[in-house]
Amino acid sequence: WHLHPEKPVESGDGTEFGRNYFSRASAVEQESEEDMEAREEILADMAELKKYASWHLHPEQPVGHTSDGTEFGRNFFGRASAEEQESVEDMQERTKILLEAAELKKFATFHLHPEKPVVESSTDGSEFGRNFFGRASAVEQESTDEAEERMRILEEAAELKKFAAFHLHPEKPVEGAGDGTACGRNYYGRPSAAEQESEEDLLERNRILEEVAMLKKFATFHLHPEEPVEEASAGTASGRNFFTRPSAPIHERIHTSGHAIVKLDGQGDYDQHFVVDEESNIRDSIVAALPTAKNVTMATDDSEGKPLSRSPSDVLLFGYGEGEAF
Repeated sequence: WHLHPEKPVESGDGTEFGRNYFSRASAVEQESEEDMEAREEILADMAELKKYASWHLHPEQPVGHTSDGTEFGRNFFGRASAEEQESVEDMQERTKILLEAAELKKFATFHLHPEKPVVESSTDGSEFGRNFFGRASAVEQESTDEAEERMRILEEAAELKKFAAFHLHPEKPVEGAGDGTACGRNYYGRPSAAEQESEEDLLERNRILEEVAMLKKFATFHLHPEEPVEEASAGTASGRNFFTRPSAPIHERIHTSGHAIVKLDGQGDYDQHFVVDEESNIRDSIVAALPTAKNVTMATDDSEGKPLSRSPSDVLLFGYGEGEAF
């Protein structure tokens, strides 16, 4: 009954009855014959798709024998469009290189990140190692308090540098801190600011200073004619002789001789160290060169009351005080 519920119930009693097993209220929903055939067809198609998918997924599997002796196929690895295959030796060499690269990366990580914890790679309890930071050759470490103090000092130094830049370069623009209410006074227009000169005054002052420097330069030329002339450019500077130029005055010749007193007709006695050329008219030129605005008094000899004999150089400077000659 339970194994074959589809079998008919045999009974000789006409009053017996029973319910249908398949149409009872608690029976599993039955599918029709058309649905069952469609389901079986779909399952067969899926089995076929799985078969062909397995061929593409595992081309290395052998081809199953069939009863058709005319069936054949090409080699998947030797076909014209197949990717180039490496030999067994090349594959083994590549695998060894990859293992060595992984090992090098592992040890490089040890040196690059010594702060990482040591991961035990074995169950050997005798493994040990020294502290990287406490080893004899380790760089001296600072305490937490010193590190915090150093950071605080560096922050204060950066702040001081910032404010020092404000005072050193007041002309720099003020960078806004994002606060639209920030404001400040003008450095140049503040009450305690130094008086500023206009651009015209600045240009005028520079021009005056340049002219004063030029005047000082030319005054030095006249005050110290003995100083050498500095060349303004290499090899091209030249100049004429002041005393031999065409417009220079004619100078009288002065001859020196031994210690003697020479008397000239109508000219008196001269110093024994100088002899004036008789043909020259030096007395007239000396008298003409003397200043007329001053009362020049000739010095006399106290013993005899006669004028002192002067050399031509003394006469030319006679009557000028110290600093008046030029």
